[in-house]
Amino acid sequence: YMSALPIFAAAATFLVYVYATDEGISASILFSSIVAFEMLRFPLMFLPMVIAQYAQCKVSLKRVAVFLGYGEVNEAGYTRNPDKKGEVKIENATVYWSDPNTPIPRSALKNISPMDMSTKSS
Repeated sequence: YMSALPIFAAAATFLVYVYATDEGISASILFSSIVAFEMLRFPLMFLPMVIAQYAQCKVSLKRVAVFLGYGEVNEAGYTRNPDKKGEVKIENATVYWSDPNTPIPRSALKNISPMDMSTKSS
C-alpha cells in the first residue's frame, strides 16, 4: 500500500485542480506536476511508516513517563538488607563447568564461593 500512495496523491491533485478551476490541464502543467510528484514519490511512500512509528513513539514515551513517575521499588515490598549474607538457590538445574559432556555433580554445587565462580579457565 505504500507504493500506491504517490499515485493516489497525484490523481487526487489532478482531480481537485480540474474541478476547482474551470479550465483543463495543459501539457506543461501536467508534465511539471508529474515531475514534482515523481520527486515526492519516495517521501510519500514512507509517510504511512512515519505515522505508525510516531504513534508507537508516542505510546512508548507515555509508558516511560509513567514508569519514571513511579516511586522506588522498596515501597512495593522489596527490601534488601546489605548487612545480611544472602544466598542464591538453583534447583533442578544441569550445570556444566567446561566440558558439556560431563555435568558437575550436585554435591559439588553446594559450596561454591564467589572466588570459585570468578576464576577463569584457559
